[in-house]
Amino acid sequence: MRLRYYAEADTAADHRRTVELLESIVGRHAIPVEIVQVEPRRAPPEEFSGSVEHRTLDNAWDDFTYNATLQDGLGTPPSQYYDDPEDIIGNVGIVVDDTLVWATRFWGTHHGWGPVDPEQTAIGFLEAVEQRGEGPIAERVPIEEWSPDEA
Repeated sequence: MRLRYYAEADTAADHRRTVELLESIVGRHAIPVEIVQVEPRRAPPEEFSGSVEHRTLDNAWDDFTYNATLQDGLGTPPSQYYDDPEDIIGNVGIVVDDTLVWATRFWGTHHGWGPVDPEQTAIGFLEAVEQRGEGPIAERVPIEEWSPDEA
């Protein structure tokens, strides 16, 4: 299991905060993280402790389309949340066995999105993981479903 950030968030501040939280999660909880850069405007820090992968937007979009596992994790078809490829940019997902199994609905923070659960946003979810470790992840993907070599 690992956390994946589809970079990069719409604003520099949200992108920077997302990367800071990923770094903190690795340091505090040893949870693996990665960045998939689909719209690289700013490079991740050279000392970033996770992996960084460059993909086209269409290739990253494939993680969200025709993905029954993600549909199960979200409780609804991904198309209910993500209308087009640009909608995934800035979001964070949970990956098990190289398959995206859950993802945030909104990039950044809950400010400006209206009455949404902050943990449905990339930063809100990462803040919860930073504070509580694996708990917020296990609430979305039961630990027994994590790969033995990834748990």
